[in-house]
Amino acid sequence: MRTSTWLRSSSATWMTPFLAAFVVLLLRDDLTAHPTRGYWPAVVGDATIALAFVLAVCAGSGAWEGTRVRRGKLPVLAPSRGPLRIALPLLLPVIAMGATAMATAVTVVAAVSAPGTGNVGRALLIVAVWLLLITAFSLAGFALAQVVPALIAVPVASVVGFVTSAYPPAVEPLWLRHLIGGDLTSCCLLESVPGERGVASASLVAITLIAATALLLAMRHRVAAVACAVFVTASGVLAASALVWNTGLEASTAARPDDELICSGEAPRVCLWPELAPERKKIISAVGEAHHRLTTAGLRVPATVSTSASKTPDTRVLRVRVESDYQRADIIESTVWSVVPPVPACARSGDPYPAAAVLPVMAEWLGRATRLPLPEEDSSTDDARALALKVAEEPRHVQREWFERNTSALASCHTKPVLDPAKLPGAGR
Repeated sequence: MRTSTWLRSSSATWMTPFLAAFVVLLLRDDLTAHPTRGYWPAVVGDATIALAFVLAVCAGSGAWEGTRVRRGKLPVLAPSRGPLRIALPLLLPVIAMGATAMATAVTVVAAVSAPGTGNVGRALLIVAVWLLLITAFSLAGFALAQVVPALIAVPVASVVGFVTSAYPPAVEPLWLRHLIGGDLTSCCLLESVPGERGVASASLVAITLIAATALLLAMRHRVAAVACAVFVTASGVLAASALVWNTGLEASTAARPDDELICSGEAPRVCLWPELAPERKKIISAVGEAHHRLTTAGLRVPATVSTSASKTPDTRVLRVRVESDYQRADIIESTVWSVVPPVPACARSGDPYPAAAVLPVMAEWLGRATRLPLPEEDSSTDDARALALKVAEEPRHVQREWFERNTSALASCHTKPVLDPAKLPGAGR
C-alpha cells in the first residue's frame, strides 16, 4: 500500500486534529490550573491529565482499524502475513495520534510554565510511560475488534479504555492508581522527581498488556492463546502491584537530590533549587525575615533553610516549601509554618492521631508570636485562642518547651500532646 493511501485511509489521520483541539479547548484550564514554573518534570506531570482521554481515543481508533481488517478478511486474503504484521502498520498512525495529542498537552502547559533546559531526562521517564500505554491501548483495541462485533467494537474499546485509565486514580486503595500511571499527574513540585516505583509499575502493566494482546493475535490456537494471555496479564499485574503495594501516594514521586541545591547567605544560609534563581533575592530576604520572627519568638531555629523535601531527619536544616510565584508574604508564612512537622504517614493511613488536638492551639500561638495574619474570629476557635493566650503568658523558656514537646508529638501517632502549659516544669513562674 502506498504511504499516501495508508495515511489517508487511517482513522487516526482524521482524528488527530480533533483530539488536539479537544486538548487545547476543553482541557486547557485543567492542564494549567496549578503550574510549577520552570521545571520540565512538573510540565509533563501536569500534561498527564490528558492521558485518560487520549488512551480512550487510541483504543477506539485501534478497534476501528481492527474492524476494517476483519471486514476485509485480510488474514484470509493474505495468509502469508501474520496478524501482528498486519496490525503494526495500521496502528502506527494511531500511536502517532496519541503522541501528538500528548505533545499538544505538553505545549499547553509549557506555554504557562516556561520550563528551562534542565531535568528534561527525568521528564522523559513519564513520556516513556505515555508511549507504552498508548501502544498498549491501541493494540488492545485492535485485538478486541477481532472478537467483538464490528458495530460495538469501537464504543466498547473507547469506554473500557477510558474507565480503566481514569477510574483507578479516583478510588482506594491508593496504590491502584499507580498501575496505570494515574498519579503521575501529581508529579512534580520543584522538590520532587518522578518516582521509580510508580514509573516501573505503570510501564510493567503496559508491557504486560502489549505482550498479552500480541499473544492473542499471533497464536492460532484460540484456547492456548487465551490461556497464555491470561497468565501473562495476571503475572504482570501482580508484579506491578507488588512494586507499589501499600505505598500510598508516594510511589509516583521521590525527593529531588539535595546536590542540585544552590546555597548562599549566612544566618540563615538559604538553599534553593536552580529554577528559583530569578527570585533568589526576594526569597532570601523573606526567609531571613521569617527566621528573625521565629528566633524573636524564642524558638530554636536551624541556621540553614532549604527548599529540599528530603525525608532524612536533620535538625540542622529547616525545610521550606517555596514556589516561584510566591509573594513575599507567602514565603514568610511558608517558612514560619515549616517549623511545624507534617502529618505523619501513620495518621494519613487512618491510625489514631492524638496530637491533632494541639494543632489549632499551636497555629493560634505561632501566628501571634510571629505576627502572621490570623484567621477571622469565630466561635469554633475560642478554646484554641484562649489556650494560646494562656501559653503566651508563660515565661519564654516555658513557651519554647511547650512548643518543642508538641512538635515532637505531632511527628508521631503514639505521643499525646501537652495542651496545658501549666503542666510543664517552670510554668507560672
